Amino acid sequence: MGASGWHYFTPYRVDVAEALETRRQDVFRRKDYGDPVLRMKIAPGDLPRLPPAREAFEQLASLQSAGGFDGVPEADSIDELLEQCAEQGTHSILDIAGGLSDGPDFGTAFPMPGHVMLDLYGTNRPTREQVEAKIHERGDELDRWQCWYVIVHDTAGRPSEIYFEGCSGD
Repeated sequence: MGASGWHYFTPYRVDVAEALETRRQDVFRRKDYGDPVLRMKIAPGDLPRLPPAREAFEQLASLQSAGGFDGVPEADSIDELLEQCAEQGTHSILDIAGGLSDGPDFGTAFPMPGHVMLDLYGTNRPTREQVEAKIHERGDELDRWQCWYVIVHDTAGRPSEIYFEGCSGD
């Protein structure tokens, strides 16, 4: 299917590694992972009119109706899920299993480089509104299984959230 870009906002914590792990646990608990195309619920009226796309969507719809196929394996833990998904990944923050790093590295989250932040937001203390306006605008600079994060500030300039953006899956 290809890689998926994804993003999450999570409440600010001084310990970014703890915030990352809390978000990962939340995503796992809610089962908010898997290839987004396979997770789509398709009604017959939603099928595209173009023949090749229609055929693909009909196949997907029949898989879903036949057994509730959603492309997401059942697992008792994040580690078990990652093992089941292997190189296909979970298409979510769950694929960032290596914790934090200082810069781009496989399976880790790292601070968005200052020059990217200034270019995107015009500040190194962006608000949620500024971040939301530019979601995935520079995500193509991330390799698969990488994630950067930004400390998001409230209008008074205080840290309020952490924004994680990444790319994973195959």
